[in-house]
Amino acid sequence: MSPGSGVSRRPIASRGTSRATTKAHIMWAFLTLPAAIVGLAACGPGTETESAVRDRPNIIFLLADDQRADSLSSTGHAFSQTPSIDQLAEDGVRFTNAFTVEPICAPSRFAFLSGQYERTSGLGFNSPYQVVESQWQQTYPALLRDAGYFTGFIGKFGVQFYSFDGNAASKFDYWRGHDGWIPFFPKDFPDNPATEIYKDAQKDISTEIMGEYIEDFLDTRPEDVPFNLSVSFSAPHNSVVSTMYPEGADPDCESYACKVMGYPANENPKLAGHPVYDQLYREAEVAIAEDTGRDPYKFIPEGVIDHEARRKWYDYNYIPEMQPEHQVRYHQTVTGIDRVVGDLIGHLERLGIADNTIIIYSSDHGLLNGEYGTGGKALLYDLVAKIPLIVFDPRDTNADRENVVSEMVLSIDVPATILSYAGVPIPETMEGRDLNSGDAEREEIFLESLTVAEGNPFIEALRTREWKYVRYLQPLGCPYTEEHLDFSDEEIIFEQLFHLSSDPTERENLAGIEEYAEILSQFRKRIGIRSSELTDYGRQHKKNVSIEMRPEDDANCW
Repeated sequence: MSPGSGVSRRPIASRGTSRATTKAHIMWAFLTLPAAIVGLAACGPGTETESAVRDRPNIIFLLADDQRADSLSSTGHAFSQTPSIDQLAEDGVRFTNAFTVEPICAPSRFAFLSGQYERTSGLGFNSPYQVVESQWQQTYPALLRDAGYFTGFIGKFGVQFYSFDGNAASKFDYWRGHDGWIPFFPKDFPDNPATEIYKDAQKDISTEIMGEYIEDFLDTRPEDVPFNLSVSFSAPHNSVVSTMYPEGADPDCESYACKVMGYPANENPKLAGHPVYDQLYREAEVAIAEDTGRDPYKFIPEGVIDHEARRKWYDYNYIPEMQPEHQVRYHQTVTGIDRVVGDLIGHLERLGIADNTIIIYSSDHGLLNGEYGTGGKALLYDLVAKIPLIVFDPRDTNADRENVVSEMVLSIDVPATILSYAGVPIPETMEGRDLNSGDAEREEIFLESLTVAEGNPFIEALRTREWKYVRYLQPLGCPYTEEHLDFSDEEIIFEQLFHLSSDPTERENLAGIEEYAEILSQFRKRIGIRSSELTDYGRQHKKNVSIEMRPEDDANCW
């Protein structure tokens, strides 16, 4: 494990009191592996019988796109309806302090695959590297496939355009994946290479097409081996990008905001009568973020971050009148995912495999919807970095455990946990921790944002349960170089210090107040050490895997 993955090694806190169980309840032991897995892990590679391989659990990993942790009814959202995901949370374990190590698409998605920070893997929007085959072989899909699992991928892969030499489809036994985001109605864009896999689908809406492919995977997989299915939705991201309402449908729309959010989506005839996308939430009382339309430089000064560059993609977040429509669409698409989750659970039950199928649900990152006067991702506020994380294991019947866990965990813990469920050894290259091990709690977590496009600086954060420190560093170019990641002598252009216990919404920056100077000094030292250690570790790892530079014209600097 790398130095960036935390400092604490004490076990997770004590279990809660027992509660009544239902047929579907997971009683997921957080301190010990289920006995079946312990036995499998003890066998080791190459020693298992065919029967032992068959008895391994099936594992499904569901990943949303841009879904905030507070968007579920189980997390207290005012009107969002997510009964199927909520049931997974009720019957499983919901982590209330789960964070992505980097809140933007490609590096976050590869972190879920590899268990690594971008600084280690080299995979990022603005990095100079491309993933090589030796790195892929240490991801959870590759390791599960090597261990006898039938593997499948459906949806947004997100790393293909700077990935290993070869086709991503060849890395899975079942492939219905694509690179990048896709429109809400993918078949309306036949010239978009990402929509190629959708052209023969029976349904029209991307999330529902993925549900169609999930059933196809389950119905056509070999039944004599366990399976791992990874599903990566494009929702709720595509409630905006190439939208539910046809972009450009009104020739009088000139701004991007008007084109994508200027009209109610249900004016699109294709959504008429749909149980989710027509009228759902249209009568809801939508709360608008208090900062919507306010000066964003109130929170991060001009010259530190270029909000005008961000506004290109998130213009509607600056316009209070457009927020209700955005919120309705956003939560409609979250409910759309929930319906697919419910259908998935029902199909597992019909096939008779629900009792041996683990389901993990998360998102690549959150999103700002007008908060702090801006929108989008890549910043390290909790609204962006915090993610939903639910783990459901139907085999565990331990009633003496709490199903809501508040310890801080990271996205890079997910692949290690998946491997532990399968009884597959966790490689040293993974920087995350197995959530089953009792060793996942951290006293502090390190977050980074190395995406320097859209006017972003390099950003690092160190977070404890009580405090959060964020520092902004001037980017020196795109793509960045390895030398740019040495921040030891880099001037800090802006700092934020939040006392989360009294300021959980991160509104009051204490960095310039004398009373907190000693705390600020301590965080500066600790983040400097953590950053340097992770940079050194990443450099060595890149040498170990013989990482390759990607073509100069593929810098992806927008």
